Amino acid sequence: MEWRYSQNIPWSSLILFSGGLAIAAGFTETVLSDWIGNQLAELEGMNILIIMFIATAVILFLTEITSNTATGTMIIPVVASLALALNVHPYAFMVPCAMAANCAFMLPVGTPPNAIIYGTGKLKITGMVKNGFWLNITSLILIVLAEYFFLPIIWGIDLFELPANLK
Repeated sequence: MEWRYSQNIPWSSLILFSGGLAIAAGFTETVLSDWIGNQLAELEGMNILIIMFIATAVILFLTEITSNTATGTMIIPVVASLALALNVHPYAFMVPCAMAANCAFMLPVGTPPNAIIYGTGKLKITGMVKNGFWLNITSLILIVLAEYFFLPIIWGIDLFELPANLK
């Protein structure tokens, strides 16, 4: 790449995005992701729909400060283990959490499109946070309800029972 092209790159956005990846690496290195999984394991005995909402909300808002790829990489194994510990199908938590990791609407660091649009200078972070919060709440409700009602029909699985090959 020639220097004249690199001068037009929104470096502040790239630094924000890289910072999100660094935070996710820190979560893994400091065992914070394991701590989050242990905190979610305390939900045993609750209604599975409530646990799905809580786990999905944690991921949805966590991905606001880390990149979606980093969040998914870090948390999907944690929620899969949680599902196995609760004797439910791993997809009950993996699918909504994977979808939620892609719904970062509040901060530039959440997803590359957020960083790109912020890099244009046409949006302020306060506007992104205000509008993104409501988009996150709407996404949370739609993701969990769609997963709860439609995933078993579409994939032919029982979310409330651990598959025989995983017992």
